[in-house]
Amino acid sequence: GLQYLLPSFKTLAGLIADQVDDEMGGESGLDLSEPSEAYLARRMAGWMATHQARITAAVERSLADGNIDPVVEVESEIDAIKTDDPAEFSRQHTVSFANYVGKLAFAALGVVAFAWVSFGDSCPYCKQLSGKTVDLQGYFLQPGDAIDADGQPTYQTKHLISHPPLHGGCDCGIRPA
Repeated sequence: GLQYLLPSFKTLAGLIADQVDDEMGGESGLDLSEPSEAYLARRMAGWMATHQARITAAVERSLADGNIDPVVEVESEIDAIKTDDPAEFSRQHTVSFANYVGKLAFAALGVVAFAWVSFGDSCPYCKQLSGKTVDLQGYFLQPGDAIDADGQPTYQTKHLISHPPLHGGCDCGIRPA
């Protein structure tokens, strides 16, 4: 999968770096090939581990039940993965990658602090984060941090968040602070 996705991610990285250069009135000359490949390799490894766990769970379910054919259960899980996951991967990582690359490009031009920006009709959690600033090495949220938002269940983070997205479907961004 990496060899098929990488050219698109590198092209997107170049476009984002050019846009940041234009916005900042600078010329970073930043080559984002290595960071693009490293980002995508990390995400693909996580994606594959998740799918391996789903397939293992399908086998375990069928064996525990005793009446379900393991082959049928695994094929069903693979069909679900092929149907749902590519679109979700694209949706999630287009936003994540764009913000990751944007942060690198801004940093190359000397930006040392960033603000979270929510757009349009954002969810209550993202509205809570909008305007929050962090330095270049900082995190908007740490594992276990909670966000309370207008009548919504508390959102608790599971990992470090140094740039958007906060959740699936999130379209937030960052800007220099």
